Amino acid sequence: MSDFIDAIIGLMRKILWFAIFVIVMILSTFKNIISIDVISDYGLDQYWRNIYQFQVLDTYYKVKTPTKVYTDPVLISNLNSAEYQFYLKPGNVFSATGFYEPSNNICWIAIEVYDGETPVHGYVMEPSGCLGFFGAYINKDDRLEQFLGYEEDKYKDSLMNEFFSELTRNFSIFTAESNYKKELLEETGNYENISGFIEDFSGYNKILSSEIVYYCKNTDYTSIKVLRKKYFGSWNYIKRLTHI
Repeated sequence: MSDFIDAIIGLMRKILWFAIFVIVMILSTFKNIISIDVISDYGLDQYWRNIYQFQVLDTYYKVKTPTKVYTDPVLISNLNSAEYQFYLKPGNVFSATGFYEPSNNICWIAIEVYDGETPVHGYVMEPSGCLGFFGAYINKDDRLEQFLGYEEDKYKDSLMNEFFSELTRNFSIFTAESNYKKELLEETGNYENISGFIEDFSGYNKILSSEIVYYCKNTDYTSIKVLRKKYFGSWNYIKRLTHI
């Protein structure tokens, strides 16, 4: 009897995973169909590629060696003589929004970076090729490395340091470590809890403590919320992250 129940549970799990896979593919197709801006940014060919390659999420890469950015993919035989837009320098981060593999595992990654407030689009060549399902995932990290986990935590730590410095420089911030002090501040009705704006990233424990609660004056709350968005609002975060 237990074997039968285990078999049923196993079958249900497979059905569930299959259903999730189908849903992701449907949502990916719909998302790529309505992403008409891809045509103006990269051309009609990349628009169709994103649809049938099921481009779900942008991936982020940090450049390890100077890398040329071309307006469009070029023939490898013309690589050294073809005009390019600019160089990505070591340490630059770009968003990989799609890819094109002409042959022999050579991959052209469709990228987006920001020059100030202006998005810049183009292609970089990755000789190791791309795995390319639900995103542009490279095979080797000799020239590029995926920007996530520890690397992104370090970046967020640095960003949080800037935010916290500007916050304390421009606003009166009140802290409470004991329940007594917390209740005292909250009872007045004159203070707002802003601990949710001050995140404790991996390397930031020197300034922040999980036991400390941060407050600001009611009149400053909206301004501080705007300041937080300047650093960590998704659009601003990406612009700053991929700034060249």
